[in-house]
Amino acid sequence: MTAGALPRAAIFPVSLSRGAFIALGASIPISTFADGVLTVTIVLAWLAAARWRDATHAVRRNPVALLACVWFILHVLGTLYAAAAAPEIWRGIGKAATFLLIPIAIAAFRDGRDVRLAHYGFMCAIGLTMVLSYLRWAGVIPPDVPLLKDAGYSASVVFKYHLTQNLLLAYGAFVFAVYARAATTPNARRVLSVCAVLAATNVLIVGDGRTGQVVLIVLAVYYGSWVGGRKGLIAAAALILAVASAAYAFPGSSLHKRAVLTYSDAAEWRPGIQDKPSGVKERLEFYRRSILIVEAHPLIGVGTGGFSAADRALAAQHRMPATDHPHNEYLLQAVELGVGGLILLVVLFAVIWREAARLPEPAHTALARGLVLMYAIGSFGTSMLNDHAETLLFVWMTAVLFHGLHERLQPRA
Repeated sequence: MTAGALPRAAIFPVSLSRGAFIALGASIPISTFADGVLTVTIVLAWLAAARWRDATHAVRRNPVALLACVWFILHVLGTLYAAAAAPEIWRGIGKAATFLLIPIAIAAFRDGRDVRLAHYGFMCAIGLTMVLSYLRWAGVIPPDVPLLKDAGYSASVVFKYHLTQNLLLAYGAFVFAVYARAATTPNARRVLSVCAVLAATNVLIVGDGRTGQVVLIVLAVYYGSWVGGRKGLIAAAALILAVASAAYAFPGSSLHKRAVLTYSDAAEWRPGIQDKPSGVKERLEFYRRSILIVEAHPLIGVGTGGFSAADRALAAQHRMPATDHPHNEYLLQAVELGVGGLILLVVLFAVIWREAARLPEPAHTALARGLVLMYAIGSFGTSMLNDHAETLLFVWMTAVLFHGLHERLQPRA
């Protein structure tokens, strides 16, 4: 939507909303407070622009934006029967409401330059996170420095804790690599390629998030297929296998330590029996109890925000510690919204993958499909659309990439 097509009174609010959308990409890896300020700015500016009729018309022609609205509506309906405390229900609604940023982006963004600016801001934030993470890991930055996360559990965390940081850096490495491939100058290609390698190395060697490591491997294989087809896929898989093997062979590497811990914890886990705290054992227990809840409420689930109450009741029977979410997005949606919620999640990923073929640039198609792979795989290891940064990244990147989909009705050859 161009500024010339807007009424005079709507030009400033739309420009403000667009600027906040662009800045949000730089904020997501760094500051939850800034995320909140920018999100409120986006919504208020969009309301002030009063472009609801145009947005409604565009949403009907944009399958991704339409599905985002369906996501929100289904979660609102889930509150009608949720047996949960009001704060838990409102938190669930708040997470679902974030998806409305996708249709709002239709009225906010102007053209491909806005998309590039948004991605540049995200890459700058990822680059800063990566550099500070290396410095902290090396001991240059003290573990108790203000404004950064506590390094007691993981020596390399900066603005986010280890799981979220590793996921952000994994996708950041992919974004760097995609933009390096699309770069038009040798210097830009070199700089972006180096950033991609450094971010990937941080995930495999320095970071402590297993889910991020798995996501990185999947994204690397997909990148190889995107660049070189079948040969590229085979080459990428071979390279990842070699790098992962080398990292695993180094006992001090994060990959080695996390792999050994995963295997030993999984072997020691006993269903329904409380043991010493362990991420793998706890997750397996959360999965077990989630499946039991789904079996008891298969059709419509326990309602939006109802997971915590349902899990507390079940955990109390075995005197086990309860959890707020099952660390698995598929199970979370199945527990709260039943089979319909699970199907909607899968459809959401499938529609984004399919509609990515209609995006104007091959790099944008790759970024959209890489996002789907990240969340489809990552959702097995954590509740990707329940945590703040992960939810906002998914919604923001989807909004940025698909804002103009309604204007492109024909697939790219």
